[in-house]
Amino acid sequence: MINSRQLNSSRTSMAYQLLLPAFPLEELSAAEASSQTQKTFVLTLSELFQEILYAYDTKPIGWFLLIKSDMYRILALLAQYQLFLHPEPLCTRKKERSDQCKKLLRYIQDNYDSKIRLSDLAAILNMNPQYFCRFFKTHFHTTPISYINQYRVTQAADLLTGSSLSILEIALHTGFESPSYFASIFRRTFGMSPEEYRKAMP
Repeated sequence: MINSRQLNSSRTSMAYQLLLPAFPLEELSAAEASSQTQKTFVLTLSELFQEILYAYDTKPIGWFLLIKSDMYRILALLAQYQLFLHPEPLCTRKKERSDQCKKLLRYIQDNYDSKIRLSDLAAILNMNPQYFCRFFKTHFHTTPISYINQYRVTQAADLLTGSSLSILEIALHTGFESPSYFASIFRRTFGMSPEEYRKAMP
């Protein structure tokens, strides 16, 4: 008889076969391309997949929030390893463009807790702000502001469950200048307020 752990392991393996070929691991920089780094990435991704499958199968209280949280953690993991971008389909024709796009993501990850100006992002790609917005929407399928806000609330969600910081402190720590705006974006993303999210998560 196959137990639930074996079933989840099999399903996780199948997910890898479908997903990992789309991630250009070979495009990691030399400093990031060590086998240990890749092992850490795969192990972390495996744990997240197993948590999602377990939550879906057992459906504990707040299971849909657990799944949503893990999905955002997967997105953050992919962003951390710069695996959203592939030189051919997203940054076409020149490797230089791919490198510029990676610099853009790295800038957002390194500065999300501070004010990020559209002009600063455009300057990274040597574009004027108006053309940059069109470029960003074409390649990332969202606006720069929406992408930054999603990244910020993902970090905020981790702090809500992994720290004792107040809601105001978390909002400021993740780059939101207005607590009310933070609460609005958080509710739009997770379907509840930051306070409700903290109480609902184990």
